[in-house]
Amino acid sequence: DNGRGDPKKKALKKARLMLVDDHPLVSRGLVALLRTTPDLEVCAEARSAEETLEALAKEVPDLLVLDISLPGTSGIELLKDIHARYPNLRVIVFSVHEENVYAERALRAGAKGYIMKQAPGNEIIGAIRRVLADDMYVSSAVAARMLKLFVSDEHQSPLRTGLETFGDRELQVFTHLGHGRSTKEIAGLLSLSPKTI
Repeated sequence: DNGRGDPKKKALKKARLMLVDDHPLVSRGLVALLRTTPDLEVCAEARSAEETLEALAKEVPDLLVLDISLPGTSGIELLKDIHARYPNLRVIVFSVHEENVYAERALRAGAKGYIMKQAPGNEIIGAIRRVLADDMYVSSAVAARMLKLFVSDEHQSPLRTGLETFGDRELQVFTHLGHGRSTKEIAGLLSLSPKTI
């Protein structure tokens, strides 16, 4: 033995992932899926923005898998906060929300990828690996739409319509309204005045 050890016996270095989702069943399903891969492991889980920031203060993973529907805060706002504190942390958003409305917002807020929870397991793992390799991931439909927006001529009719034209805060307020919350309740949740809402 030359002291270097047998390269075949060296353990494969696993990428450490942190999952942020307030639905335990979804988290358990994703953990089970990731256990089937030799190169990925879940090192931490969180259910809220507060838990996420506490866990990140202790240990920063290689990748954060983030749901944007969390109790008490917008996942987009959390994503902006994470990106400001940990600019090199790779984040992929894992969501049920319509990608045409949220994917571009998530990328602008600092995410490196956006994948729907309905995607097949092999696509989810592929997206995670792609982001870990310092690439970006969005579905082909979102990529095509973003490319069209990028190259569209300003004299053409705008490609953005409806909710896509809302700012992040406007969309957050609109979502709360959709959940039947009053102006006063929304103001309290977002720490804004009812007049602003």
